[in-house]
Amino acid sequence: MSLPHSMRRFGTLPAVAALGLCLSAGTATAGNLGIAGKISSLGYGLEADYVLSDRFSVRGQINQYDYDDTFEEDGIDYDGTLDLSTFGVLLDWHPFGGGFRVSAGGFSVDNELSGVGSGVGTYDIGDSTYTVDESDNLKVNALIELGDGFKPYLGLGWGHSPANKGGLLLSFDVGILFQGSPSAALDVTGTATDEGTGLTVDFSTDPTVQEEVRKEEQNLEDEVKDFDLYPVISFGVGWRF
Repeated sequence: MSLPHSMRRFGTLPAVAALGLCLSAGTATAGNLGIAGKISSLGYGLEADYVLSDRFSVRGQINQYDYDDTFEEDGIDYDGTLDLSTFGVLLDWHPFGGGFRVSAGGFSVDNELSGVGSGVGTYDIGDSTYTVDESDNLKVNALIELGDGFKPYLGLGWGHSPANKGGLLLSFDVGILFQGSPSAALDVTGTATDEGTGLTVDFSTDPTVQEEVRKEEQNLEDEVKDFDLYPVISFGVGWRF
């Protein structure tokens, strides 16, 4: 299965509030506040960090990205959209007092993949194969929740040293976002010809084909099950005030 990449709007008010707290705190002690732009496997982002001590700092960040593409699963071609949207709060421990850091925290996650499949052709749904012609108007709406709610994060990285009181800010992080098991939902409408029986079936009303739809949902979940552990790789450039 070839997946596209994109993102959805999410939680901007809490994110802005958290960044605002960092900004207001930073005005008290020059050099403690850093602002950076980020690019990562979570999308494009904005991050504020604040030095708490010579060993600890805290970060708040927003990430978002939208991308449309096509993907195929079980012979069905979907026009798809991957929506990624996260807001995170991380505590950084600098064990040696330098740029190296160990990070722990969490992200409010709203990541999903949606797609629409339609048109004439052959569709494998569940354990059955269906033929669709121009009179059938079959439409397959798929929604895969890759992650939803507050999810933990662990990572390692390199960024500012707490002893660095100002200037250019560069950062690099690798980690794992524990999104949980993805879930899939399919809504199939219209008619098609069951190749096994040669009969025309209506996906909106036929309980037998609805069972095949539920099997196809499980097939989709099996395809994306590895997304429960989402790898995060990020780069950042900014300025410490």
